[in-house]
Amino acid sequence: MAALLACGPDSAISHRTAGVALGIEGGPRFPIHVTTRTDRGRKQERLSVHRQCLVPQETCDLDGLRVTTAPRTIVDRAGSLDGRGLRHLVERAQDRRLFDPKAMAAVLNRHPGRSGTRALKSLIQLMQPDRDKARSHLERLFLSAIRATRLPRPEVNHPINGKKRDFVWLDERLVVEVDGYAYHSSRAAKRRDHRRDRQLTGRGWRPVRFTYEDVALEPTQAMEELAELLVTAATH
Repeated sequence: MAALLACGPDSAISHRTAGVALGIEGGPRFPIHVTTRTDRGRKQERLSVHRQCLVPQETCDLDGLRVTTAPRTIVDRAGSLDGRGLRHLVERAQDRRLFDPKAMAAVLNRHPGRSGTRALKSLIQLMQPDRDKARSHLERLFLSAIRATRLPRPEVNHPINGKKRDFVWLDERLVVEVDGYAYHSSRAAKRRDHRRDRQLTGRGWRPVRFTYEDVALEPTQAMEELAELLVTAATH
């Protein structure tokens, strides 16, 4: 808040500081990065001020602070990250459900000459959802693990009772959700997940959840458990 006050009413927390605030990037606390249209705040210690254009669609309110949105933050960071770092940033935004392809395209169109935008466009093109309709990095990891086995392929993001479920085996009436830590770790998120599972159970489905650690760190064990679940479901 002090940084925003120092830089004026049109400023916003941005770049790496915004990435940390949004939960899509780690990094040191200082300097605090702020984007503004003026030169205010440039002489303040521990501030890194970026004089750039900001439009209302590229900022959001986060705990009372004006912060650049995930798409704008990714564009701001594209010029200072290598390929791996940029991919990680985009994947984290996807896992937190902060990656909106339309909003991303709009930001890129508004800032065509920014450093790193060409690499970012190429990366986004490569990461476009395939025919399996995977929406996040974690979902793609789970699909890759399934492809490496002889397990039957699921329906991906299949709607049940008006809500999309990550992976659905229709004949076995099995639903698997893959839970990224950031999106499913809060108390409210856990209550929501339990409620959704109860609703599925009441309609004759068997809901099962795999964590990020299950999918990313122990995929072999996860696939063994999935195979057992499919066999059990098929016999009931």
